[in-house]
Amino acid sequence: MIKNPWLNISWSYTVADVDKAYIKQHYGSVKAFEEKYKSSGLNLQLCLPDPYSGNKNSKVYCLNMNPGEPDPCFYQHTEYEKRTQKNLRHDVSDSFWTEGLQGMCGKQHAGIDWMDKKMAGLTEILGRRPNVFFIEYFPYHSKKGFSFPEYLPSYEYSDELIREAIRQEKLIIIMRSKKLWIKRLPELERYPHVITLKSPAGGWLSPNNFVPSLTINEIKKFF
Repeated sequence: MIKNPWLNISWSYTVADVDKAYIKQHYGSVKAFEEKYKSSGLNLQLCLPDPYSGNKNSKVYCLNMNPGEPDPCFYQHTEYEKRTQKNLRHDVSDSFWTEGLQGMCGKQHAGIDWMDKKMAGLTEILGRRPNVFFIEYFPYHSKKGFSFPEYLPSYEYSDELIREAIRQEKLIIIMRSKKLWIKRLPELERYPHVITLKSPAGGWLSPNNFVPSLTINEIKKFF
């Protein structure tokens, strides 16, 4: 198993060691890397990264694109840093690991609202929140989801997590950019337990948005 590259992360250390060495070699400096992907439209923001979220033992892996803009209410938030570190160590039970935590604006983390909206259809069927594990194609926060680097060393750990999910015959949902994910992991194209979304832009994890569709029994089995 590839060593987890995310165990060093803190507010003062927001880039994985393996990525930092690669970035310095290919871009000159972390600052130059950040500026390059700001000017390309990605608007990269190197704060606490979110390469994945939730319980890696989940039966459902959701392949997304990028964590989006960071929630400004949690910038330099000490307890959020601790919870992020637990998530990166795979020491959380579900995707809603920031629940109950208030930011400096007095509100919960924006990620909770995002997941609740995206999974509302499944929650209604199950009578509870679904248990899923999210993996981001690009692990660092950015305003827009395009022009990602084709390779960073930290991708290899996420890829190994996905390969292990394939070996365990878990359900894999490619939420966005199927072509990019298959280019990176060609085995996804022939894996029988992959579904995509009719409307990737919306990102809704809903039976009506699954291709192919899942029966109620299949939903209850996996989620």
